[in-house]
Amino acid sequence: MRGWPRDSSADLPKKAPELYQDRAYASENPPDFINRVYNDWLGKGLAKNNLMKLDSPLYFAHAGWVRRHGRPDNLDLPTLKELNDLELKMMEMGDGETLPCPAFRHELKDQIRLYNAARNRAKKEGKSKE
Repeated sequence: MRGWPRDSSADLPKKAPELYQDRAYASENPPDFINRVYNDWLGKGLAKNNLMKLDSPLYFAHAGWVRRHGRPDNLDLPTLKELNDLELKMMEMGDGETLPCPAFRHELKDQIRLYNAARNRAKKEGKSKE
């Protein structure tokens, strides 16, 4: 599976370091642009949904490029679902199980996100079995 667990020491960018529409080389495709501009965050928690917040034209250009060419092997840019799957697997809480109420620590935001992902999966599992 692609992606890595979030590394709390590697803060994700709050603002795009460079905008796709302002790139110096118009021939640079979205995966190459992402590798060049976001390399410091790839494999450290940056997910595809982060691009929508940082640079929506890049997000849509990347989605179109992937539809035409498929996902590039050299780009570690997981979807949020893939990132959640990996983190839930690492916490051994994958198959629709629910997490205990998260503790109040630095990782609270991630724990709440994972709690909700596991809870929603448990609800889906329950509905599909009825």
